[in-house]
Amino acid sequence: MRRPLACAALAALLAAAASTGADDDPAAVARALADGRITAAEAAAAWQRARVEPEQAAALVRGLPLEAAPVTSHQTTLRCGYGVETDAEVVLPSDGPQADGTYRAIVLLHGLRGDARQPLPVIPVLVPPHTIVIAPSAKMPHASEDPEDLRTSRAAGMDIVKRFPHWWSYRERTFPIVALDYLKRRYPIDTDRVVLMGYSMGGFGTWNVGLRYHDLFAAITPFAGGLSREEFAAGMLGRDRLTRLLLDNVAMVPVYFVHGDEDEVVPVEPERWTHQELTERRLAHTYVEIKGGKHVLSSFLAGGDEAARFREWLDTRVRRSSPRRVVHRAIGDYHAGAYWLRIDGRAGVSSRVEAEAQKNRVLVATQGVSRLTLFVDPEVIDPKKNLTVVVDDRPAFQGRVRPSLQAVAESFARTRDPRLVYERMLTLEVTPRGVEQPGGAWGDLLRGR
Repeated sequence: MRRPLACAALAALLAAAASTGADDDPAAVARALADGRITAAEAAAAWQRARVEPEQAAALVRGLPLEAAPVTSHQTTLRCGYGVETDAEVVLPSDGPQADGTYRAIVLLHGLRGDARQPLPVIPVLVPPHTIVIAPSAKMPHASEDPEDLRTSRAAGMDIVKRFPHWWSYRERTFPIVALDYLKRRYPIDTDRVVLMGYSMGGFGTWNVGLRYHDLFAAITPFAGGLSREEFAAGMLGRDRLTRLLLDNVAMVPVYFVHGDEDEVVPVEPERWTHQELTERRLAHTYVEIKGGKHVLSSFLAGGDEAARFREWLDTRVRRSSPRRVVHRAIGDYHAGAYWLRIDGRAGVSSRVEAEAQKNRVLVATQGVSRLTLFVDPEVIDPKKNLTVVVDDRPAFQGRVRPSLQAVAESFARTRDPRLVYERMLTLEVTPRGVEQPGGAWGDLLRGR
């Protein structure tokens, strides 16, 4: 386990912070960083002015006290990264927390033309014990966003977005992520037991948010959904090859997806493509196709053997928060990292990084990457020993990585997960290789030709 700051030292630090101004209060800085009110750079600078050491800063963000929270189910208001507000339903379990006092969590996403209340009836059927459920209401994504699953159709002069009164954003401060942050600030959440679940439009949101930010979840479970709106509403374009690159990230997060073979709203064929692609790549997953199932999977949601098998599967999902092997595929700058790796510079339409730690030697393979950062996870790499990094079969670094306030602030700002906070970081320049530029008609459409 990561060694926390000694209780006496932390108490002394908090006492000292209480006597300083708000700008230099280390604990207040940690809270502001957690709430997104300051940037990682601002937090690091404030801690530096207060003469906080990286180990102390890490202890502060890992030990942030919980805010006051209702002890019963309730409604709340969430604000996304664009300042848009929405409502959310929070359902606390009747059986209380787990034996260690923590709760599991499920972020539950509703379907098209629904709201936060729409998916709540599935809780008794699909949700395991000791689980807090939070269900936000969707809004239309901000006009400045450029969703990858609409680019090809827009280049072809098609405006399929008019068919959707709202949708789940895929950006880093989307409502599903903000909903999870709400729980983590107020309840003792076991962040290794967080699941993203969604139905119909929520299934699309589960695929897209879950595969972009896969290190936040122990599992993702889409029902009656799909990867791309273009495959759903503009099927003439065939497979959305850009969005489907995200399937690489299934290597890092368990997926259990369900679809009816007679779905009259969201065609089953794209989910069959996904099952086929994952099987060909030998990426472990569970796909259940309900024979005779319509869009409303009545037999599945009524309970029975299939629902029981799903619930048993879900009950055993636990995230490995310190994996020795990390794979991350990015198709946008906004979801650049996973666990102890981050892509800082991309080349081409997508980028991919795969790294494996072997004692204090890290082997990295890249595609379409010009710059990357490696954070030192002490569960994987001994920070007191020299580290050797080999990137694309070339020696890239050898030596010790010093702790920094920047590493603490940047790692915590990305996930707001105390188990994914790191005190050391190493940034490397990379000669891009394997730059992918899609060819054929799909590539021409993507480039607007």
